[in-house]
Amino acid sequence: LVTMVALRRVVVHRLRGSKNPEPELREVLRDTGTLHAGLRLDGPDVEVIVGDCDPAVGDYCSRTELIQADAVLKVFDKVHVLPYKDTFAYNYDYMYHEHIVPYFHTCQAGEFTEGFDFSHKGVRFTVVGVMPDKTYGVVGMNTEIFYEGQAVERKVLEKLHLLPMEDGLPEKYRPSKLSLDDEALLHDYIK
Repeated sequence: LVTMVALRRVVVHRLRGSKNPEPELREVLRDTGTLHAGLRLDGPDVEVIVGDCDPAVGDYCSRTELIQADAVLKVFDKVHVLPYKDTFAYNYDYMYHEHIVPYFHTCQAGEFTEGFDFSHKGVRFTVVGVMPDKTYGVVGMNTEIFYEGQAVERKVLEKLHLLPMEDGLPEKYRPSKLSLDDEALLHDYIK
């Protein structure tokens, strides 16, 4: 038995290029079913991203307050997304259908540009190009997504600089001024 939770309020961000008339917008919200932040919805003359729901997940009903955000979000013509090499799974088509497209349909939260990193189901991606160039925007239903190219090598740790803890290291780890109790340090700090 599934119980429907009626939303008290839903905030939507309109996407540039769609008219988003209120009756059609309400119909799309009603027909979608369960709503949550980040969900992109589209229909005839309607394209929005859900920005916030109260409660966080629920269904639109006639009593739900609809708030349309003031700013209209820009929509990219094209976006180029590449996976990080250490999380690459199977092949590019799999990544596109199982991770990239679902992310842009269900998880967008505000405008982004080149260099934006995101993850979906444990796979990490970076946006390497957008068109129009050097702008901020979102992926809409007409955005062309490019997803092939050399997987990106992630630089997790380039440099590590350890500072001595002479003043802050407890005495039990320093049997003398010139030695450390390595076993005790490893036991207490490295698990």
